Amino acid sequence: MISVHTIVMVVVVLLFGADTTLSQIARVTLDESQRIGTSGGSNMRRPASLISALFLISIALGHILRLAFDVSIIADGYAIPMWPSVIAIILLSALAIWLLKERRS
Repeated sequence: MISVHTIVMVVVVLLFGADTTLSQIARVTLDESQRIGTSGGSNMRRPASLISALFLISIALGHILRLAFDVSIIADGYAIPMWPSVIAIILLSALAIWLLKERRS
């Protein structure tokens, strides 16, 4: 079974790159939050991208929690296996990263 730590590290590497340190991630996050308040900035023109990316990340987080806590889902008497959650994490994270990168350009 895949550990939560491994999944979180994969998402961090996908979002910020393999050679990024935690201090650089914090600095990027702070810079991003300071730019949000500026009027006429390019980020203010694409609020839907941010909202969509946050929505996708929250769904991926739900799948990560499902894997971490081994939550079984039964639909119409059929147990949904865990492997679709792994695929969903990868796809949702990739889409969220794509939206966030597009928003920065």
